[in-house]
Amino acid sequence: MKNCPSCGAAADEAARYCLECGHAFEAAAEPGDPWHGREIASRYRLVRKLGEGGMGEVYVAEQLAMDRLVALKLLREGLADDPSTVERFKREARAASRLSHPNTIILHDFGVDHDGTFYLAMELLEGETLADVLRREKRLRPERAMAMLLQVCGSLEEAHAQGVVHRDLKPENIFLTRRGGHPDFVKVLDFGIAKVRARAAEAPVETITRAGMIFGTPQYMSPEQIRGDELDARSDVYALGVMLYQMISGHLPFQAGTPVEMLTKHLHATPQPIGDVDAAHRAAVARLEAVALRALSKDPDHRPSSAREFQEDLMAAVPQFSTAPMTGPVFATPVASAPVGAIEVPSRGRGVGLAVAAFLLAAGAGTTFWFANAPRDPGDGGAALPALLPEQGEGAGAPASEAAAPASAAAAPASEAAAEAPTAEEKAAEEEAKKVEAEVAPADPKAAEELAKKLEAEKAAAEAEKKAAEADAKVKEAEEAKKAAEFAKAEADAAKAVAVAAKAESAADKAAAEKAAGDAQKAQAEVERLKAELDRAAAEKAAAEAKIAEFETKAEEAKAKAEAVRKKKKIASVAFGRVFVNATKGARVYVDGKLRGTAPIAGLRLKPGRHSIEVRSKDSKKKKAQSVTVSPNGVHRVRISL
Repeated sequence: MKNCPSCGAAADEAARYCLECGHAFEAAAEPGDPWHGREIASRYRLVRKLGEGGMGEVYVAEQLAMDRLVALKLLREGLADDPSTVERFKREARAASRLSHPNTIILHDFGVDHDGTFYLAMELLEGETLADVLRREKRLRPERAMAMLLQVCGSLEEAHAQGVVHRDLKPENIFLTRRGGHPDFVKVLDFGIAKVRARAAEAPVETITRAGMIFGTPQYMSPEQIRGDELDARSDVYALGVMLYQMISGHLPFQAGTPVEMLTKHLHATPQPIGDVDAAHRAAVARLEAVALRALSKDPDHRPSSAREFQEDLMAAVPQFSTAPMTGPVFATPVASAPVGAIEVPSRGRGVGLAVAAFLLAAGAGTTFWFANAPRDPGDGGAALPALLPEQGEGAGAPASEAAAPASAAAAPASEAAAEAPTAEEKAAEEEAKKVEAEVAPADPKAAEELAKKLEAEKAAAEAEKKAAEADAKVKEAEEAKKAAEFAKAEADAAKAVAVAAKAESAADKAAAEKAAGDAQKAQAEVERLKAELDRAAAEKAAAEAKIAEFETKAEEAKAKAEAVRKKKKIASVAFGRVFVNATKGARVYVDGKLRGTAPIAGLRLKPGRHSIEVRSKDSKKKKAQSVTVSPNGVHRVRISL
């Protein structure tokens, strides 16, 4: 047992925190570690070493002014005299300081000690890297892999918007910690070789990469990064594709014995299809494989253009996993429409209001998950270093063993039902949609929002008018009942007066008879007046009913317009199928008789239905054809051997 130096409470020898006051106990000093217990810049006191990377060591340190633990990265002795290394160290600080996304490592401080030691203070994390998980489990469930990558996309989207390209995305730089009960909360680490682009108002950023030099990890580098070309967000998307492929297959897309051979395969080789997938996950893996293969296109123009588009491809490919409760997607900005497959929000039978809501929801709205603060951790070079766990450290090198690689075309997704012929109702809705096309602009969110507001206002006005007419009709009915009662009373009085007159005449009481006759005439006049008022009330009732019918017609027209909009949106959202053609390299590929390029072709967008795929040799002496039925949003693979 030992006593807490802060509150004096007894604690176990192996305890890292005091259970009474939460004070962090110092770890035993490493033999021969001269840095243990040293103060840095009079602000941090080194507690214990976590590990080391390519540029320096990482320590658990106590921030003296804040009384909290942080991860302190120190530039290795001897490297402070190298201008390029110092610039890389500073650039990591600049890159991290621009970022505040929940899934990005948080930088607390950056500076230089009085003896010239550069340091970075970052949040301290508890957990493990994705590389640790993959070494232990090899292959992840599709929903778990997707939940992790959705969060990585959120971090990258903010970084790319701030002009920061990571350039070294890999499992070692994806740290998994626990936050709010979720065990796979992602933190993206190590922006040490990130490319920081200057903002419009800033001076140009001078690059420190000399001609012929490349930085990164060979297993995850994009072709343009290997060539030393100018990089943008699509280079990070390529690394996301490699990681997705690895997470769902259990191995890298390419297998090589040396770094040079690995770089060569990234430049020229095509991944093989993922095989050996259990039946429960086969459909989901096939769809995610198609997303990975698109991101692994050699030409950046054929990949998703941003982390957001890659995120949308994931959610459209396996929509049932896009809001998994494990972590949920973490977005930097609202989600736009999904390119891989449109997600329709039903609005049938709910009136104009729900139709408008469906139209607006189709554009998508992202939700940001904000989680409470928790201890966090640094990354460095090629290794992310878990904190508050038994000591471990890794160098900046890439993983040593990688499995065999997968293929040229995406795996076919689960079979989907063929598109049905449009019904008469759908045809009518399409015709109505064409009539209101001038009022509808699905590609313009602002115009769509204005149309939605207009339809909602028309509905509200029609409902208000209808309610007013109904209230007026009820008043008229009450008045009619009252007048009918008065009319009945008047008739009774008239009959009574006639009877009195008859009795007076029979009794020869002439005066009484004349009086009774006068009363009878008055009663008759009152009857006529009441009849006229009753007729007028009936006319008013008919007018009110006509007005109600008019309002109901307007409401039905508004509802029909909204339904037409929904039908048009549904028609417009029908996605093309994607077809991958693999044949003898350079062979010409014809689709329904039209030349579409030379094999292999990464992906053809074809309308749903049956198509003929024909492959001809360069001299046209050899040719073979094959039919393929394309389903909406489907991914199809066609292999033709000449």
